[in-house]
Amino acid sequence: MDIKDERIFNLQLKEIHGKLGEIKELNEKANGRLHQTEVDIEELKLKQIEHLIICPVRPRVKEIESNLAEYNMVKKHPILAALVLIVLVFGSVIMDYLGSSHNKETFIESMKQEIRDQVGVSKVTRGGYVYYNDQGLSDSVKVK
Repeated sequence: MDIKDERIFNLQLKEIHGKLGEIKELNEKANGRLHQTEVDIEELKLKQIEHLIICPVRPRVKEIESNLAEYNMVKKHPILAALVLIVLVFGSVIMDYLGSSHNKETFIESMKQEIRDQVGVSKVTRGGYVYYNDQGLSDSVKVK
C-alpha cells in the first residue's frame, strides 16, 4: 500500500467518522424527543384517570346513560318493541270493550242514587238551592 492509497483511506475514514457523528447526534435528538413523548403520554394517562375520578359531570352522564337504556333496547330490538306496543293497544281496547257495558250500567245507577241522596247541591241564580224529592225531581227553594 503506498502513501497515496493510505491518504485516500484516511480521508474516507474521516468522512465515515463524520457521517457517524452526525448520525449519532440525530439519533440522540430523536431519542430525547421520544423519551419526552413517552413522559407526556404517561402524564396524560394519569390526568385522564384523575379526571375520571373527580369529573363533576360523570354522575349526570351515568344518569343519562341509564335513562337511555330503554331507548337503546327499542333501537336494538324494534320488532319486539312493536309487538309489545301492539299487545298493549289491543289489550286496552279489549278491556275497554269488555268492561264498557257493565261500567255504563253501574255509572248510571250510581248517578241516579247520587241525585236521590243529594240535597242542596247547586245554587240557583236567585239565591236558592235545588232540592230533590224521592222521584229525582228538583225544586228550588229561596234561602232566608
